[in-house]
Amino acid sequence: MKTLLNVLTSTYFFWTSVFGILSGFQAVPALASSLTPQAQLLRFEQAYVNRTLDENRIVALKNYQNSFFSPEEAQVFDVPSFWVEAGKFHVFEIPHHLKKLDISWTKTSSGKKYILFLVHPESLDFYRTLIQDAKPGPRFLVTATASSRTLLMWPADNPEKSFFGKLSLDKEVAGVVRTIPAGEIARSIGTTQILDQSADKLPDNFHFFPEALGVMPKGWERGGMIIRLFPSEMQERRKRVMPLFALYTKPADRKTSPIEDNLRLYAGTPEDFVVTQILKPFAALWTELVLEHRLAIEAHAQNVLIQINSKGQIEPHFYFRDFGGFNFDLDSRASLNLNVSNLPVIHNIQDDYHQHHSLSALQSSVGVYFEGGFLFGLAEELKRLGYKNLNYEKLITLSRQQIINSFKERGLNIRSENFWSDLQIALTRSQKTISSKTCRSALI
Repeated sequence: MKTLLNVLTSTYFFWTSVFGILSGFQAVPALASSLTPQAQLLRFEQAYVNRTLDENRIVALKNYQNSFFSPEEAQVFDVPSFWVEAGKFHVFEIPHHLKKLDISWTKTSSGKKYILFLVHPESLDFYRTLIQDAKPGPRFLVTATASSRTLLMWPADNPEKSFFGKLSLDKEVAGVVRTIPAGEIARSIGTTQILDQSADKLPDNFHFFPEALGVMPKGWERGGMIIRLFPSEMQERRKRVMPLFALYTKPADRKTSPIEDNLRLYAGTPEDFVVTQILKPFAALWTELVLEHRLAIEAHAQNVLIQINSKGQIEPHFYFRDFGGFNFDLDSRASLNLNVSNLPVIHNIQDDYHQHHSLSALQSSVGVYFEGGFLFGLAEELKRLGYKNLNYEKLITLSRQQIINSFKERGLNIRSENFWSDLQIALTRSQKTISSKTCRSALI
């Protein structure tokens, strides 16, 4: 069996590349005609890929995978699936989300239960011992998103059932081998669980891509799989979104970037547009998530998306994906009476949910990801368009001022010259106030 798997691994890339190129002509038009918002998002994911960032804040992306599988190539290829004994895995699922796909992820044969496990073509050798006795599963066609290990997927015979598979990629990208760690599997599904239970309390302009299934080989520290769904409003073709990086990107086949088009249609000044349409609503949303939900998000330009209308004009609704980067301060949430029970765990709550990183995650959310990623890229495009007054430093100042204003509306003061230290003091003060109110309520 080992010899056979070696042969399959070595020949897989050749046959997949040939078949992917040929099948792409049939699969992509079918996808585009039947799933308009999804197809539009896919175009942003591939034709608008932009990895511009402040390398003093974020590690530059160096992708050592086979370029054939990169989003820039926009290839359609097969991902092998295997029926593996379910007892070999930690399996976490959220049934009401998962059933929307109408895809069988488990089956029983000869009294044994099996789980459908998807493997990125570049990780076949990584899973050699896990899949060597497994029977092949159904055929899926896929194409890469801006995150190379996250693939837009659909059953080969039914593109209507599209979803995202975040698959462990045994290749180095941005200094890290992109196999998914065990804790992230538990945290991602647990985060969807928390958001579901908080749905009636979340801001109106907060939306998310639910992560409905997480599978992790038992005893392994890395090598999980996550199944992510489209939000229902996108699946029902009611809403369209673009990743934030697409806003400041001019693809090869267009003369303008979306931000250029939006500014042309806007009646006010470029600064007014950036503040009122992006920075102010984002700051209000971020502040509410931090103060009322104790949630820090990795707010970089890939995992934050913004809503657009049929003309491509942005609307201040934000969509979030990839819950490996979400950080809930669970102790603080408990003081807010936002307890969540039965969270998925592989190691323990502290490690799987990064409770020891809550403070640093908060600062990274804006200081690293939003500023060093999105604002840096936006500033570069605005400079190209001739708006020199909206440089990187100015955008950071404008963004932080909106956060300051949002905190001030809640009676919490932050000084711009001591932004991060004052922010932490304000958070502590808000926590004490909440705890005090909770105690008084209990006495009454």
